[in-house]
Amino acid sequence: MKVYGVYDKESVLLENGKNVFKTVEKYLSKYPFEYSKCYYDNIDTLELIKVDRLPDKTEEAIYNYGMNTIVFTKNNSLGHELFHMASNDALSFQHAFESGMGIEGGLVEGMTEYHHMKAFDLKTPGAYSFPVFAVMMLEDIPNIFESYFVPEEKGIFKVCPSKKYMYGLLYSIDNYNGIVLDYLSQVCAKRKEIIFSKEDARMAIRHVIDNLISIELLVENDKGKLDEYADKFRDLMNSNLIGDMVPIFYANCRDYADKQIKKRIKERL
Repeated sequence: MKVYGVYDKESVLLENGKNVFKTVEKYLSKYPFEYSKCYYDNIDTLELIKVDRLPDKTEEAIYNYGMNTIVFTKNNSLGHELFHMASNDALSFQHAFESGMGIEGGLVEGMTEYHHMKAFDLKTPGAYSFPVFAVMMLEDIPNIFESYFVPEEKGIFKVCPSKKYMYGLLYSIDNYNGIVLDYLSQVCAKRKEIIFSKEDARMAIRHVIDNLISIELLVENDKGKLDEYADKFRDLMNSNLIGDMVPIFYANCRDYADKQIKKRIKERL
């Protein structure tokens, strides 16, 4: 691994023509001040190391929580990693709402890329497209992002009306992420025969859809807002946001989403 340079918060590093630090700070300023605490606690000691490659060929950058460093190959991944830093309590070693269960990582990555997209005006996510979709369908839950920026183990359960459905959502997103990352690792390794189960991926996606709808039905009773939610769900499922990374996984899932929206929301209105 060749090191090209070492940087800190005083460096001018650009992503899509924007200063990464100023862009993230401007974005955080629209939230309550406590949402910025981890960012400002960590930024003074943050070290950024640019290298020619990372051990995992599917990654362009990685944030090390314990060392407070970002190792990266391309600037366009810096914003994502800065949001990881902004959700990391270095004193308690708590990252967002993760616990020792190991099933929260997929949704945490989705929230990280969601904020990255919003801050840098990105039209589509650089990664984690389906977890980002899940976050977009959760974004109207009051204080949903407090559990991300104010780290507390299992903190997301404080803002979600159902532990059952949130556990189901966390597990299914993490299951999906594992399948996709394994698939991409095989692609990057240029394996002649890529081994994966389309059916496992489809089932994981369907479980995400089911749990998202179940959560929304507990959160919202207003028929007008439920109708808006249903339309938003369909629009996003049919947009470029979904399926661009691994289209083969999404076969029949849009039809499944349409059927569930009609069965569980539209017929209830």
